[in-house]
Amino acid sequence: MVFQSYAIWPHMSVFENVAFPLRVARDEKFTAGEIGRLVDEALARVSLQGFGSRSATRPSGGQQQRVALARAIVRKPRLLQLDEPLSNLDAALREEMRNELRRLRQEIGVITVYVTYDQAEALEMSDRIAVRSHGRIVQMGAPQDIYFRPANRFVADFVGTTNWLIGRLGESRPEGLCEVKSAAAAASPVWQRPRRPPTPVSRSGQKTSLCRRWRRRVHPTPTGSKATSYSPASSAR
Repeated sequence: MVFQSYAIWPHMSVFENVAFPLRVARDEKFTAGEIGRLVDEALARVSLQGFGSRSATRPSGGQQQRVALARAIVRKPRLLQLDEPLSNLDAALREEMRNELRRLRQEIGVITVYVTYDQAEALEMSDRIAVRSHGRIVQMGAPQDIYFRPANRFVADFVGTTNWLIGRLGESRPEGLCEVKSAAAAASPVWQRPRRPPTPVSRSGQKTSLCRRWRRRVHPTPTGSKATSYSPASSAR
């Protein structure tokens, strides 16, 4: 596990911090040679070769986070938990460590549970996201599903920026699309596939809310540069 505050022991060297899980392991005994090899491998994976003899408090914040990562992976766990590991870093270091964590996860192939309040971090780094409210999971799914098809208003407001349109359900189509009529979009009613299929009673006139987000697309231009365009993406509640 990697803690928010790193939990680096200041009285130990970098080597001894990383070696600690091996020295206190009860299910397996490691020789001095094995400990040295495993610690060197873990430090190399987080790009801290040659740091073993240094005091654990001398490295920068980003390097201390790498020490904590090396300590977490030195025993080659089947599950790795990261508890807001980047919250104490500045913006530049956060971006650097995001890339490092993605590379490390792919390299060692370990299942990773990443706890964060940073929505951009979750959307950028995750294969699946679980959104919790008051200790309960209210939605779990791929980042695109969480962003473009939130399960309820809490998820929509919590993840990303949302424009809300209030309207009423109109006619429906066989493929599952429903018309949403809104005063804010009176000229062009929105056709949307609701998360919950409407009942026969609710198909016409029932009040509903529409969560509208924007999709960002980058297109190559004839000159070789890139142009950005935005198009609306909606989800009816």
